[in-house]
Amino acid sequence: MLKIFLRQNMTATAKAKYNFRSENEAEITFEHLINEMAANNTTVTKADISGVLDVYKSVVLRYAQLGYTVRGPLGLVYVTAGGTTDDNLSSFQPGLTTNDHSLNLRFLPDTSVSRSVLDNTMTERVSNRKKMIPNIESVINADGNEENVIKAGDTIRILGDYLKFDTDDETQGIFIEKDGVSKRLDYYAWNTNKRVDTRIPADTESGSYTLSISAKPCTVQYTESFADEIEIS
Repeated sequence: MLKIFLRQNMTATAKAKYNFRSENEAEITFEHLINEMAANNTTVTKADISGVLDVYKSVVLRYAQLGYTVRGPLGLVYVTAGGTTDDNLSSFQPGLTTNDHSLNLRFLPDTSVSRSVLDNTMTERVSNRKKMIPNIESVINADGNEENVIKAGDTIRILGDYLKFDTDDETQGIFIEKDGVSKRLDYYAWNTNKRVDTRIPADTESGSYTLSISAKPCTVQYTESFADEIEIS
């Protein structure tokens, strides 16, 4: 459900005192989408769905890169150019810091898709209090290579928002849980709102773990879990 709240309009030409703003319920991952599709009265396997979607993505990107407007089930994907010059013979050179030339990837929803979504979106009016809730976006090996597996004794990097916590408070920090047993990680090499680097204890058993953070970015302490389980080998 789309959360609706108000923020004060501070612009000099404001038409009204407040603006409506919104917050999404949560993020649905690619893996979650595949699971939903596989459960939707079909005999197609998850592997088949994943493979088809990967091919679809590859084909759409290839034709967009060739300058085509690609029409898909949700709408149009295409690339546009922008920028300025004083020379009518000037070449177009995006990506340089010496000009404002740019290429931009665009998505234009199909009219029927847009109408269907907007006509059926459920909303909920919520408190106007600003919420600073910890959110984990990714968990990778601290060496920066997303393909590297996480092993016991490795340092992991957690990226997100409002992650900073009080390391002296035993109720706050990064926790991993398996089979109902939760363990607080106690070594933190980096602890900021956007990034936390912490070490997996060397004696950690291999397996799938739920990783969560407990932090108090304002006056309220929140505990939030990473959407996907992490594999420790």
